[in-house]
Amino acid sequence: MRTRRIHPSSDRGESLIEMLVAIVILGIAAVAILAGLSLAVKSSAMGRTQATGGTYVRSVAEAIQSYVAASPSHYKPCAGANAYIGAAAPTTVGEVDHYSAVATFDLPHGYTVAQAKAQRWTPSVTAAPWQTSPSSCSDDGGSQRIDLTVTSSGTGVDQAVEQLTLIVRNPCTGPADSPC
Repeated sequence: MRTRRIHPSSDRGESLIEMLVAIVILGIAAVAILAGLSLAVKSSAMGRTQATGGTYVRSVAEAIQSYVAASPSHYKPCAGANAYIGAAAPTTVGEVDHYSAVATFDLPHGYTVAQAKAQRWTPSVTAAPWQTSPSSCSDDGGSQRIDLTVTSSGTGVDQAVEQLTLIVRNPCTGPADSPC
């Protein structure tokens, strides 16, 4: 008597179409995972660039404040663009020049610092007391608003621009009962 062997259907194996579908699904999942990792790396790099720019713009502001507070002669009435940054003029022999006293900063490669023209405080103008175009520098009230900008290299979304507004005041050296 012959016994007939019955093959269970599970021994048949997978068909070619089933294998192709599985490979396509795994491929799509791999692409999605890699795209997510790429986005995470870009976000991390941009955050690091912004944090570095923010740190350096605050360092520049602190250096300018310390420099101006050190001596009344360091205050620059009607300061122009980059007047406190240090790239505009050489150092004067004997006394430190206003322009180069806050010397160029050791920014990382790819970062630049700029200072916009200072706005002077004019208390006599009540509507808009911060003025950029003085009729004369003698009209400088002893306070300036300075906009600092640190920019990273790159373009578009790859560039970080960090800005800070700084108020600089002419230090007083006279008697306490006399205004500056």
